[in-house]
Amino acid sequence: MMASEPCVLAIDVGSTRCKASLVTLDGRVRRQHVVDCASYFPEPEWVEQDALELWQAVAQATASLADLESVRLLEIAAVVVTGQMHGVVGVNDGGEPTTRFVTLRDHRAALEAGLLAGEINDGEFWSITGSRLDATSAIAKLLWFHRNLPEKFAETSAFIPIKDFIRLRMTGILATDPIDAAGMLLMDIHQGAWDPNLARLAELPLSKLPPILRSYECAGTVTEPAAQALRLRKGVPVVVGAGDDIEFLGLGLLDPGDALEHLGTTGTILSCVSEPPSDVGEGKLEVYPHVLSDRWLIGGSTSNAGSALAWASKVLSTTIQPATFTPGQSMSGGPLVFLPYLTGERCPVWNPEARGMFFGLSIAHQKEDLAQSALEGVAFSLRHTLEALERAGVEIRQLRIADSGHDSVKWRRLRASVYGRPLVPVETPDPTALGAVQLASVALGAHDSLSDAVKSTVRQGDEIDPDETWVPALGERYALFVRLSESAQTLYGLLSESKSNRFS
Repeated sequence: MMASEPCVLAIDVGSTRCKASLVTLDGRVRRQHVVDCASYFPEPEWVEQDALELWQAVAQATASLADLESVRLLEIAAVVVTGQMHGVVGVNDGGEPTTRFVTLRDHRAALEAGLLAGEINDGEFWSITGSRLDATSAIAKLLWFHRNLPEKFAETSAFIPIKDFIRLRMTGILATDPIDAAGMLLMDIHQGAWDPNLARLAELPLSKLPPILRSYECAGTVTEPAAQALRLRKGVPVVVGAGDDIEFLGLGLLDPGDALEHLGTTGTILSCVSEPPSDVGEGKLEVYPHVLSDRWLIGGSTSNAGSALAWASKVLSTTIQPATFTPGQSMSGGPLVFLPYLTGERCPVWNPEARGMFFGLSIAHQKEDLAQSALEGVAFSLRHTLEALERAGVEIRQLRIADSGHDSVKWRRLRASVYGRPLVPVETPDPTALGAVQLASVALGAHDSLSDAVKSTVRQGDEIDPDETWVPALGERYALFVRLSESAQTLYGLLSESKSNRFS
């Protein structure tokens, strides 16, 4: 890489790893380095990470980039941070953590979610936040902190998402962005400001919430201590950034009907709209602010996608990939359907007690059939969300995916065949990093607007069409998947009763 080529350092703080990417202003990822991150499970239903360990992982990732030949981090134009959403960490006046980072997967606040639900009905809560209230919600976790760790709560100056903690360590300046603020379920998404009534219900002073800045503003510069830790030069501009849903920008969602499929640990379908309906899917879908003031995002995320496939691969001791079967063919033991609800399910089921299931097992089924069913079940769960969007009247004009190079063509074609529509690859290995860099390019003045940044950096590949010979069999199994999912909802409570009565 030429030293004169402007680049942005994009930091992504994920649930299992921290990633540092060096990206040119025209969207080319030049270098990346990844460092694994630990999670901790000190109590049942608790899932935490250590914020300082995550900072150290970020420093290790950037230092490793600096060690690569021809990469000169001292000459980067800006830094921008993104990261996992819906979690919170407390910090004191000096920016030091007062709590561990409590992640999205943490369910400790079930009681507090119930208390909040008793104070505000689902419809009113959804109309303010665009989302649903449950044990994973940051607002419930903050009420848990107040009621269970009052001393820690008192010494905490602010509760913030993890990407904002990393940026605070870089700059000494406290802030968040509208996307992460919306993810905390304490912001009025229509006003773009913290909602005083929701804060009161959470027993949280508004002073303990950070200022909300635009995602493409500069939020300070790298301090001397941070420069030494990250091997950067002091004074590099640091952009506000956004929660990792900024992937939508990297995939070019600017116009109504532009939609994306995200397939990672979890799965997501999101569509861009100019104005959200007053009630999308009876609250089964979620509404997020777009970075453009006249756009919104509507959709939902499943709880288990890549994580369900990783589990199936481990349990079956086989590689979960579609190269070894033909989806249109009948399985050797008859129809087999997998519900991938291994840790409960979010959209559109919204049941934390939901659990996974293989339905239709016979003695004739082989592990390859179970592997095929696992892949189909993950795709079916995403189609379930896609259809919820369509029932709400949301247009899906084009469904985009990241062309990461890791997806097999057959796996993409299987998903296209399940959805009954083409998938449109965007030529980037990392749309989240690209979306973050697009924000930085506007902050730096390299592009006049976000629309200009997207149009200059997003390049589409060839469509992946459905295989019409696969569609009939997949459609039949999907119909069974939906009926099974609906029928099972009344049974999950029995599992909880059985667990609670085990020793009674």
